Amino acid sequence: FGIAMRGLFLLLVLCLLYGGTTGRGHHGGNVPTPATPKPAEPATPPPAAAGGGTAATAHPDQPSKKPDGADTDHWAGEIKESLHVTRNVVVDSGVAVSVKPGVVITVAPNVNITIKGIVAMAGTKDRPITIQGERVKNGTREVTGGSIRLAKKGTASFKHVRFDSLGNEEAALRVEGRSTKVSLSNVQFSNIPGDAISGYRGTILPISHAVFSHVGGYGIIVSGSDIGNLVVTDSDFADIGANAICGLRFQGALNVTKTTFTRTTSYAISIDGDGPFHVADNTLTGNMGAFACRKHSLTATEKVTDVSQASLANNVITQNSVDSEGDPWSRGNLIYIHGCTMRMEGNQITGTNAQVGKKGHPNLINLFDAHMELQGNNITNNTQFLYILNVGGSNSRVKMEKNFLSNYNPKKDNFEIVNEAAGVRVNAKANWWGTSDEEGIKKRILDFGDGGEKYGVVDFEPYYEDAGMTNVVDWNSNSWDPMQDADEGDDFSYYNYYYYQPSNDQVRNIVEKEDVWSVDKVLDESVWIKKDGSLTILVDEFSTENVTIRLGPGVGIHVDGVLQILGQPGRPVRFVPMDWKEGSTDYTPWGSITFSKSAKGTVVEAAYLGSVIRYTSFIGGGQAPPPPTSTAGKPGKPIPSGLLRLYGPNVVVENSIFSQSKTAGLLTNSGNISVANCVFHDNEGSAIAHHSRDPLQVRVSFFMRNQKFPILVTHSTYNITQSSFLDSNSGVLCIRRRRTENTAIPVPVPASTEDAPVSVFQQNMIAGNAYGAASDCWGDTGDDSLLLLAFAGRQTSVSSNVFRKNKAPPMAVRRKASIYLFTGDNIVNMSGNVVDDNAGALYLSRKAVVTQTWQHEPSQVYIENNRFTNNFFFRLYVNIPGRRLNLNGNTFESNEVTDDPALKAIPLLEVLGGDFTNRPMAMKGNHFLGNEGTLLIIRLHDRAVAVNNWFSNPFSKHELEFANPDATLFTGIGNFWGDYGGDAASEAELVTRIKPRTNGQPIPKRWYSHWITSDGTQANPDPEPTRVSNQDKANATLTFLVVMCAGFVIVLGVVIGLYCKVSGRTYTVLDIEEPKPMD
Repeated sequence: FGIAMRGLFLLLVLCLLYGGTTGRGHHGGNVPTPATPKPAEPATPPPAAAGGGTAATAHPDQPSKKPDGADTDHWAGEIKESLHVTRNVVVDSGVAVSVKPGVVITVAPNVNITIKGIVAMAGTKDRPITIQGERVKNGTREVTGGSIRLAKKGTASFKHVRFDSLGNEEAALRVEGRSTKVSLSNVQFSNIPGDAISGYRGTILPISHAVFSHVGGYGIIVSGSDIGNLVVTDSDFADIGANAICGLRFQGALNVTKTTFTRTTSYAISIDGDGPFHVADNTLTGNMGAFACRKHSLTATEKVTDVSQASLANNVITQNSVDSEGDPWSRGNLIYIHGCTMRMEGNQITGTNAQVGKKGHPNLINLFDAHMELQGNNITNNTQFLYILNVGGSNSRVKMEKNFLSNYNPKKDNFEIVNEAAGVRVNAKANWWGTSDEEGIKKRILDFGDGGEKYGVVDFEPYYEDAGMTNVVDWNSNSWDPMQDADEGDDFSYYNYYYYQPSNDQVRNIVEKEDVWSVDKVLDESVWIKKDGSLTILVDEFSTENVTIRLGPGVGIHVDGVLQILGQPGRPVRFVPMDWKEGSTDYTPWGSITFSKSAKGTVVEAAYLGSVIRYTSFIGGGQAPPPPTSTAGKPGKPIPSGLLRLYGPNVVVENSIFSQSKTAGLLTNSGNISVANCVFHDNEGSAIAHHSRDPLQVRVSFFMRNQKFPILVTHSTYNITQSSFLDSNSGVLCIRRRRTENTAIPVPVPASTEDAPVSVFQQNMIAGNAYGAASDCWGDTGDDSLLLLAFAGRQTSVSSNVFRKNKAPPMAVRRKASIYLFTGDNIVNMSGNVVDDNAGALYLSRKAVVTQTWQHEPSQVYIENNRFTNNFFFRLYVNIPGRRLNLNGNTFESNEVTDDPALKAIPLLEVLGGDFTNRPMAMKGNHFLGNEGTLLIIRLHDRAVAVNNWFSNPFSKHELEFANPDATLFTGIGNFWGDYGGDAASEAELVTRIKPRTNGQPIPKRWYSHWITSDGTQANPDPEPTRVSNQDKANATLTFLVVMCAGFVIVLGVVIGLYCKVSGRTYTVLDIEEPKPMD
């Protein structure tokens, strides 16, 4: 036993000595680790990262296998600290690596990261992960960090990750393995010398909320048949050196939606392949070329016959120029379609610059061997082009209808369309060509009739005779049912209509049975359709002429029964004054067509019960009847009137024109009203005055030169989408507050705000309008304010609209009156709007008193992802008591608040009146850049948190003021305040950009903590906890294990010795004879 104990003691000593000399290597081996290189000073500072790690050199916490060679490291495990990578890195198959938020990975020049296993990089909005390359000069060439490459079965997930200065003229992120898969959301690629993302094998999962800026090559390029579908949504591309998105010989499906493209040096989106695609609801501005599609097989047009498989739809394409970087075929166009089968509809294409392009004649839209349908596009003010549409190629099949084309330049004598495809007929029927004169239209079309066999034929007849007959033929209305209004009155006494009921003595033209008019009529007396009567006015399907109804002064049609007005495309039913002539304004107006409370419906198409008005022109009417006489014998108030007055039935109005009314265009008091693909222009009152409690729907319609707010709504919810308000309307939209305290009708309270009705104003173009008198909307004649839009009364969503170049008159600009771009008292969502080069303020205010009248109360208000740029006399004022404001992702750039020195105390943004006790106002990711005309950019009054915002407004004295007595209610973290460093002197300068509530009051550091410095780093980061090195951990672990093993052996030896002693047994060694037991 003694010998055994001495042996164990010697073994313990040897183990301790071994652990002290060999416990420094990798797990599983004693290969010495090369000395850790010192961190190199990065040429480009890291981007701002709130709470990010330090730039100290480190390795993953769990170093992996030994390197394959001197220039390769292998990663595995979890990365918590920032890294400086100087050798190529491989994540092997079957190995997982995760990167924690805030980590900064700096990659040396030409160093690549190859992913064959699984990598998860999950940053946060406040603490993104940054992968940045070092930039060094190599002669005249600058070299950056290498690429991130997915190979074999590599899988990577990137969320809230920034990629900067990577790729070294290749791609920053390369998807190359056939079984690879990558996920990207909330990522940012910037300062990339080559392509940002390239893929030719594997799968790229849908990309959302990504930002690509200052990319030397392609933003995203996918090629070949081994790469999966590509989906991009809610993203932003700016300053791209080639196409922002490119599919080269691409066989997958491409979907691009709700994305902004700015300043690309070639077509923003280019597709070369046979796969389906949908490019919709995007905004393209300032690009050299907007969209290109080319099939690499020129017979593709004959192979693919379904145009619904590919579309370019509902995009806003403004202020771009033509491509100058493509091949000789595609160069010199805004939109280039070669061999593709697709539909192009609902796009707004305006203000394109043709000066940059190929020699010869640039085209706005070039169609070659294309199978195309163009429908409902608004193509205007592209006057620098000789050809707006150029059709070529013997395989071309083009159908275009309901498009609004107005690009004629008399100085250039240009053409809306040229057909260079000899032997091909272009179906261009039912479009508006910018003029109603047939000879004028012929001058704008270059075809066979002008150049003989060199050109093909353009069939343009029938054509629309007035602006805006750009419409969709069929509208599915079979889900509507008749509804009776319980209360025929109106809450506004001013709008209680005098209800005119004719008698047999007053009207001799009476319709008591069924009657049909299909020829021209002259009416010198009014017509009365009685309850059992039915009148159908129609254009025969085989007729080549219009049906024109001429009405004498004040003459109208009163409907107690059924009236159907059914024109044909290009051949509308026209209601005109008796003495009306084409193009003349010297005539005597007729009266109105009035549907009474008792007007009956008729079963028309898909069992729709109601009245239908389709392909009709109402011109030069709207003369109001004489006001009723009061009991005192004095004249009463004027009677509201219009071309069409609706007192009860549900009515669908499609493909119609309302023009030159002396009062309103369409006036309603009851019933569901749907207006689609109509044009309202040159009316002296509102285009649509809707006083019904039933919903109003307006879509794909045009409003031009109306002298009062084109749309006036006093009661109901509304849905106004994809419409254009252009060319000097006086105001745009007036939603008046509903005063239900004046009525006894109970209003049900919904179970939650989600159940409340929501009104929508979405995807509209508001450009070139004048401001209306606020008194015309609010009814307060003592207010001389000017107003463009007013939203009131219900939860309202204002999203994805474009407000551009709406101007106030000179007197108002000189501050003789208040100017409001729009006001709103119950807006719950204002997102994705572009507000550029307008005058006026945005005023969102809400009363604190909540009654049954205002039951639709949102608990939160969202103002997100809007762009407010180049506006003057501009400010955003928000007063929403009891609600939480989410102000995120907006850009306020180059706006002017005022040029009056006496008003410069007014801030650009002011938020007050909120009660954010439980959840503070969120203000994240906004950019306030280069604004002027004010001493203060932002004033906040209530609990708020500001994170990752950019405040850089050198023309203003202060960036922010928190005007609440309790300074602890405001927190600012990770914001950029200007060109300041991280030292004490810079901090002192930064503090001067924040206005104290009272002079001399110190600025709490919580208002500007962890600010982003001028070199992109974070000032005063939280100290890192002291960490135990991997070497010390290994030594301690080995020592512990040796001691435990020795202790176990000792205990085991003692137990065995005790057992032997107790049992009385004797053991011998060598050949000594065992003694005999004693007697």
